[in-house]
Amino acid sequence: MDVRTGTVPYLPSTQERFYKIKDTIEGASYNVETEGAHKNELKVAVKIGDTSYERYVSVSKDGSSFELDLSEFVTTNVNANKTITITYGATVTDTKVGNTVVAGDGKNWSKPNYGSKTEELFTGRISINKTGESNEPLEGAGFKVYKEETEGNVTVKRYAKFNNNKLAGWTTNEADATEITTDANGTATIYGLDLGTYKFKEVTAPSGYSINTNDVFGTIALRTGIEKAKSEDDIVPGNTSMSDTKLNSLPSTGGMGTYLFTIIGVVVMAGAAGAFFISRRKGSEE
Repeated sequence: MDVRTGTVPYLPSTQERFYKIKDTIEGASYNVETEGAHKNELKVAVKIGDTSYERYVSVSKDGSSFELDLSEFVTTNVNANKTITITYGATVTDTKVGNTVVAGDGKNWSKPNYGSKTEELFTGRISINKTGESNEPLEGAGFKVYKEETEGNVTVKRYAKFNNNKLAGWTTNEADATEITTDANGTATIYGLDLGTYKFKEVTAPSGYSINTNDVFGTIALRTGIEKAKSEDDIVPGNTSMSDTKLNSLPSTGGMGTYLFTIIGVVVMAGAAGAFFISRRKGSEE
């Protein structure tokens, strides 16, 4: 039994997506099926995250390698950065065993031949600008970024995880998402994003300000007339903005009318108390 572990790559939609794994073995033989519908094929168990799959693949004529096409799992980036484990059976035939795995992980991504040709990947970026009531830049505003995807009839929020503001993965748990923070210019920029719309949720307000509960969004798109990005110039970066209100600028509940009503009420109560004591005094004199 041989087990190989890796990570599903994040692949921009601006590029043709492939994800194939080639395994080469030396000093051992693959345990192919000997009968049934999959005779002479190798059974491969694939686990992505917590979900398991079963695949059958053909082994090369000399029995030294096989290729496993996993492109179906990267048509979207739902599985991006999840752990992938590949398990298959093999029998040792020599005292010296060698095993090599080559994954089409996006670094040599032009054709599914693990390519003699390298094609660059181009991703987008979005900036958010945070300002105060007078349009002054605010430092220290913290945001979590998410995108919404439809799975069946359900809308799922996927929150971004970043490494130095560069996309590192996605999670459905907001608590596990990375908080990005605006700099002295009131700006935070995130990189490595695919085409699409992303939303910013403020989770930390700058000192002296309230959190804005209205999420804002930014969109990354190809420039007009461009079908496939060949350079960063072919991608339009996203931009969005959000303003905050100072804590002492929040309106008081009730306002002047409430205060006036309270003062009048106190005067009335004081008058009633005075009348009570006068009445008691007259009663005592009688």
